[in-house]
Amino acid sequence: MRPTFLGFEASKTALYASQKALDITGHNLSNISTEGYTRQRIDQVAVSAGSYVSRYSLNMVDYAGMGTNVNGVEQIRDERLDQAFRNEYCKTGYYDQKSAMLEDIESVLQELDEGTDGNGYGLRSSIENLYESLEDFSSNANSESHATIVTSSFSSITKILNQMSLGLTNSANEFKSDLKDTVNEANTTLAKIAELNISIRNSMVANNYNEQFGPNELLDQRNLLIDDLSRFGEVTVNSTQNGMVEVQMNGHTVVKDDYCEKMNYYENKDGTVAIRWKSDGEIIDCGTGSLKGAVDVLNGRGVDVRNSNESTECGYLYYMDKLNSFASMLA
Repeated sequence: MRPTFLGFEASKTALYASQKALDITGHNLSNISTEGYTRQRIDQVAVSAGSYVSRYSLNMVDYAGMGTNVNGVEQIRDERLDQAFRNEYCKTGYYDQKSAMLEDIESVLQELDEGTDGNGYGLRSSIENLYESLEDFSSNANSESHATIVTSSFSSITKILNQMSLGLTNSANEFKSDLKDTVNEANTTLAKIAELNISIRNSMVANNYNEQFGPNELLDQRNLLIDDLSRFGEVTVNSTQNGMVEVQMNGHTVVKDDYCEKMNYYENKDGTVAIRWKSDGEIIDCGTGSLKGAVDVLNGRGVDVRNSNESTECGYLYYMDKLNSFASMLA
């Protein structure tokens, strides 16, 4: 025979579950603008009559309809979508970095057809002035004033070439400094992910969480850091025990449990740059990402690469070679 208040108990469990669902809905709405927050929901199941233990034989029909229970609060998140986003974010980081550096090169080498005085300025304008002065000088070979104009025209071109060369050098040095800061930022992100790994593990053990229901807010913080890390290079994530993860960049393990790898910035004797793993000194090849974008443009010499330190991208070395080649031909 069923207990007298079984119906009230079933209704009570429904009220408790509904109240918790409302709490989580309010929590979701209040965090709608929180960066990195993942929407949550309760996992609600029916109470099994078999969960009650008795010394006597039970009629399961009598004990059916015992209400509902909340197993836990889970995140609505898809690992495949996470990986797809990180892959695309990595590519975005690569092209954003290249675009910023090439725009800076463009600003150094830019040519304007007309200046404020209507006569134009820049390398193109100076070459046109040189041609005009040479034509005038050819018909006035004995004129000292025409000879002075030719000399001044050559001096103007030399000055502009030197300014462009200095501008490229200064721009490259600025991006080298930025790359050092980016490497430090990546190292800080790796350390924070490892710290959160430990915090999540401790929370899982202390609060008896499982793989489905864990410390959601800590998981959000870690996922946000991993998303940010993917801007620097290709990232893959594998779950380990007690809620921790192993993070790899292009096959190299950068975070595992409480361990985190470090990156080091190097500038070679020939002026090229490299980023190496601290553990083994190997050069980092992230495949894509902002780190690779910066290295490619800083070391880019086009098809005329001279050694393995350089890349085939048309970067600073490529445009510096073009300036030097033009100056040599002009001389």
